Amino acid sequence: MGPGQYGGVWRDTFAVPIDGWNWGAGNIQGYFGIHQILHESPLLRGEMWKLNKPEPIPNLATDWEWQDAGQTLVMNFITGAKWSDGEAFTTEDIAFTYNNLILDEQITSTATAADWTYGGEVTKLEVVDADTVKWHFGAAYPMSVLSNFDRNNFPVSPKHVYSKFHPAYNSDARYENYPSVIPAHDLPIVTMGPWVPIKYSPGEQLVMVRNPYYWQVDEAGNQLPYISEIRFMEAESGAIRTNNLVSGQGDRTNLENPSTFAMVRQESVKEDSNFAMSFGPFTAIYRLEMNLARQFGVSTKRQAELRELFRNKKFRQALSYAIDKEALANGAFPGPLTKVYHGAYPDGSIYHREENTVVYNYDLAKAKQLLKELGFIDTNDDGILNWPEDSKIAGDELIIEVKTNEDSAASVQAAEALIPMLRKVGINLRLKVLSGTNNTAKTNSGEFDLNVARIDQVGTPYYFMDLVGSVSDITPGFHQKGAQSPRELLPFEKEIADLLQKLRLSRTADEKADLLYQIEKIYTENIYTIGLYQLRQGLAINKRFKNIPSDLPPYLYDYMVNGMPLQIVWVPEDQQYDNLFLDDIPLADSYSQTEWFNK
Repeated sequence: MGPGQYGGVWRDTFAVPIDGWNWGAGNIQGYFGIHQILHESPLLRGEMWKLNKPEPIPNLATDWEWQDAGQTLVMNFITGAKWSDGEAFTTEDIAFTYNNLILDEQITSTATAADWTYGGEVTKLEVVDADTVKWHFGAAYPMSVLSNFDRNNFPVSPKHVYSKFHPAYNSDARYENYPSVIPAHDLPIVTMGPWVPIKYSPGEQLVMVRNPYYWQVDEAGNQLPYISEIRFMEAESGAIRTNNLVSGQGDRTNLENPSTFAMVRQESVKEDSNFAMSFGPFTAIYRLEMNLARQFGVSTKRQAELRELFRNKKFRQALSYAIDKEALANGAFPGPLTKVYHGAYPDGSIYHREENTVVYNYDLAKAKQLLKELGFIDTNDDGILNWPEDSKIAGDELIIEVKTNEDSAASVQAAEALIPMLRKVGINLRLKVLSGTNNTAKTNSGEFDLNVARIDQVGTPYYFMDLVGSVSDITPGFHQKGAQSPRELLPFEKEIADLLQKLRLSRTADEKADLLYQIEKIYTENIYTIGLYQLRQGLAINKRFKNIPSDLPPYLYDYMVNGMPLQIVWVPEDQQYDNLFLDDIPLADSYSQTEWFNK
């Protein structure tokens, strides 16, 4: 650690197209670390691995204090900081983000009012002055609220930019236009992050340069960041990021695609290897999600019948018995980096207990018997079961669609492996591989049957309760309430939802653990989702980078790019690549020239 040298380039890769730059309205900025560079938030969760007692750490918020017997949280913010266009950052930006984005039901924000509801009341924000706010809660000491201040849930938007497009501030503005006010090509943008996007060529490259107004300094008072440029190559899949690192065209990759593990390991042990790699405990899981919503996204009789089938525990048991999880784990990567997973928390989670996990192991005979008890028989001897006579689609073949994200090669591989497995019990599984954007859209509209997903965060369920059960109308993603559709939680779902509400107000480590142990047993006993396999996640990064902790976990409370301040990373001068865009560093007058700024 210590002061670094200025200059150099960080080369990276992303594989999700950029929607636009209005992150407060749900725009996607390509993921793969781009969000972490752009978004600043009151607190940070990813760096909690450094602490003996994990709690979100200060960022834009410098400190906080509970008052009024735990029903008020006083929070102080940094002073004198500026956005990348030179405008002052104040608590007005916090209030705009909270009141006009998160709480506005007509804005698709990264969080909702439900996330901020305690004791049946939505949290109220009081702006004290330019540097201080008070949060007023409907319950005492809602400690889980601290995780709401992370960049994933509270990416602060600059009020002076976005308010002019918001109907609350501009009578000519329209909600339907708000998400698209700053399209992907309109650069530079206004950010509090250490680097500013200045050039984007869709399908090719995103270039970011030092933010001249960045608000952090090193211990010697030198302004951060050290690295001058970040260049993101846009690719078709995340696997290319790994290939770029190995070939010397990239500088960092997350090791989360089992098909690349052997190749990366082989390259890393070579004497002239330019990167080092490490693996953590079992934290990532692949699971099969069943759409449990009775009405949301239903437009055909087949969909309606399938939803009822998914809500039947016998059918969920049949699916689980029909899936050879051992074969899936070995097919992904035989060896110590993958293993069978049964459905709640991965083995690397401190909240996982084997005795709390109800297991439904591979058993074709049991699967077939359960399907027979449900009335399914093969009426024409073609190997596919037909719907029973008392269904609305009697005689039709049992056809189920499963979707997955094309960006996750291992998810696609797992989904493909399920097709012959389920065919053995008479289920005709049809695969839809979708782009990241389309996959998310299908989930949010409820228009899917099954979904194969890789989940990285469920090992720390206290901070990602929405992955475990219902904490709002739109969680979990596989059982959402539509705008016009009521939602009927299954009895066990209601149990989990009630325990999660208690968890949100829990104050001790023992209380949190006890609640999460209860949830794991209910979750696995009722097969809320079907576990496929779990894996150890890894990190590989170029050796020329300095100030990266040797014990940095590949994944714990968040991804590596959230696990440390990237702005302190530096490269020795003799190992730096030439800067190409230093002349394009945006100053305050750069922004007045952009099309959107003068709309």
